[in-house]
Amino acid sequence: MRIYFAYTIRGDKSQIHIAREIANMLKEKGHHIMTEIFLSDNAEDKENHLTPQEIFDRDVKWLHECDVIVSEVSGSSFGIGYELGYVLGSTNKKAFILYHKNAEHKISRMAIGNTQKNCTVFAYSDLNDLKNFIDKHF
Repeated sequence: MRIYFAYTIRGDKSQIHIAREIANMLKEKGHHIMTEIFLSDNAEDKENHLTPQEIFDRDVKWLHECDVIVSEVSGSSFGIGYELGYVLGSTNKKAFILYHKNAEHKISRMAIGNTQKNCTVFAYSDLNDLKNFIDKHF
């Protein structure tokens, strides 16, 4: 499965180690992470050679090419919200919104309250929670 893994590039990256673990768990199951660049230490620097229009065009192309979007939103960003809204509003693709329970107070209630049938919201406490979730859904 081709997965668009959404993670903040300009927002709070304090959960980067968790996002990388999620991506690794998905890869271990044989899935392809299309957006691994988002998980690099210097993701923003790697994107600086692109114009905002080029990033938009590339990311929308990836959103159309992916089979599913998985987002780790503990460091919430407008971009991730846009990507999720785009996918949920214009496709029938499955979307997953994952966040650490301790971050709930800073995440959009609209996002974590999503009840659309093709969207799954999951609050986790630790990597074991995430492993169980991934085993169940992927």
